[in-house]
Amino acid sequence: MKLQRIRQAVVCVALVIVFLIGLSRFCSLSTNAQQPVVEPYAPGLRNSAVGHPLSVEEMLVVQTQLRQKTGFVQLHFDEAGFLKIENRSHIDGGSALARKLVLAAADSKKSINLQSHNRSLKVSFARLTRGINWANLRTGVQLDAEIIELDFDDFNHLHGDQKAVEAFDPGFALLHELGHAVLELRDSAPRAKTAGDCEAYINGIRRELGIPQRRHYTADLYRRARFQSGLTITVAELTFEETSTSAHTEKHGSSRRFYLRWDAQQVGGARTTLRSTDRKRKARAGLAGL
Repeated sequence: MKLQRIRQAVVCVALVIVFLIGLSRFCSLSTNAQQPVVEPYAPGLRNSAVGHPLSVEEMLVVQTQLRQKTGFVQLHFDEAGFLKIENRSHIDGGSALARKLVLAAADSKKSINLQSHNRSLKVSFARLTRGINWANLRTGVQLDAEIIELDFDDFNHLHGDQKAVEAFDPGFALLHELGHAVLELRDSAPRAKTAGDCEAYINGIRRELGIPQRRHYTADLYRRARFQSGLTITVAELTFEETSTSAHTEKHGSSRRFYLRWDAQQVGGARTTLRSTDRKRKARAGLAGL
């Protein structure tokens, strides 16, 4: 009799364990069913969901600078990382060209993902990587996906006139890459002494903001000796120009130039090979996407 009671108790305990396991699995399935499916790619401009996302601090930098350049007071990143403009008529200053570009990105049918690649050897300030065509096998939805890689650390190596620094911050770097991704604008040829279509658009934004414009897409490279160490470094230089119309004539105006420099060996992606064909031993170097 005692042995039978023990067997019955064991069976009861086993049944309780099976019931608890089943209940646990049911609760887990119910919880997962309530959670939305996070798609790796979705239309619009967003913080990356496929790796290398911007940190909270980096997103705040981008948000603040885009607000200043567009004038959109209610521009922000939502909880899912998407760029949103809640009230598009609430504007305080900014550039109309910048608003047009950012709205096109936010409303784009493409998936534009922002990634942080600090201290990257392949990224100079920013670049747009090759796009892919992504298909959701579950829903059948297809869209083009692009990734904009930002190296925030590169901007810490900039030296020069304050106005030139303001004209070449992470916000302008992002706008430049959006010009490629959204408007499909192109840069100038490697040796052409022009700004190129994409940077010409960004210069339009700079003009509307009262900021000096970038003269050329590519940077000049030259060697400079460090007096303390005796070592020679390769310096990259960009020139920005501010033109003001003369009050006495509409045909003539005055211009001022501002210079921006950095150690090319500290900023990933810049080609540091110099040519000696001109008297200043300068060369023109591409900036790996910016």
